[in-house]
Amino acid sequence: MDEIAYPFDDSTWIIADTHFFHANIGQYCSRPEGWQDLIIENWNRFIQPGDTVFHMGDLALGKKEDTEALIPLLNEMRPVGLRGVPQPYTGLCLHPAIGHNAADASVLIG
Repeated sequence: MDEIAYPFDDSTWIIADTHFFHANIGQYCSRPEGWQDLIIENWNRFIQPGDTVFHMGDLALGKKEDTEALIPLLNEMRPVGLRGVPQPYTGLCLHPAIGHNAADASVLIG
């Protein structure tokens, strides 16, 4: 199999495990009050038009309709399929649009 290279630069963001709509994740991970709104606010502050965001999984837990309503709230979030990154609770595989070149949502909630 040929290796595929992607030109990562300052406009490329990688994140995972935001867990929107997961009722207990705030407690499990000591996230602050209002953490979901804080992630959306910081996402849109950092992610600019034309940036590329790779959300590597666990975007949300819950109803597919809630996740579909969330996507337009996040700058540059475009759902795409990625082999090996299932979203079993939403039926979606998602990727492009965030950043701090980190793989943890803590970047967005401080």
